Amino acid sequence: MKSGRLRRNNFINDFLFFSVSIIITISFLISFLSMKNDCLFMQNEIYHLDQIRINHENRVKIISGKIKNLSRQDLIEKVAYEKFKMFIPDPESLIVYIEN
Repeated sequence: MKSGRLRRNNFINDFLFFSVSIIITISFLISFLSMKNDCLFMQNEIYHLDQIRINHENRVKIISGKIKNLSRQDLIEKVAYEKFKMFIPDPESLIVYIEN
C-alpha cells in the first residue's frame, strides 16, 4: 500500500517538476524573443532617425550655401539696381588743405 502512495506522490512530483520546467522554458523563450524584437526595432529606429538627421544636415548646408551666395555684394548691387534703380556713386576725391 505504501508503494502505491509513493508512486502517486512520485508521479505528482515528476509531473509538477516537468510542468514547472516547461513553463519556465517557455517564459524564457518568450522573453528572449520579445527582447530580441525590441532590440531590432530600436536598431531600425536609430537608423531611421540617423537618416533623418543626415537629411536635415544636408538641407542646412544647402540653405547656408544659398545664403552665402545671396549675400554677395555684386548680387546685392544687381538686385538693388534692377528693383529700386539704385546705383553706387563714383567715389569722389576729397582734398583737404590745411593752412598754417
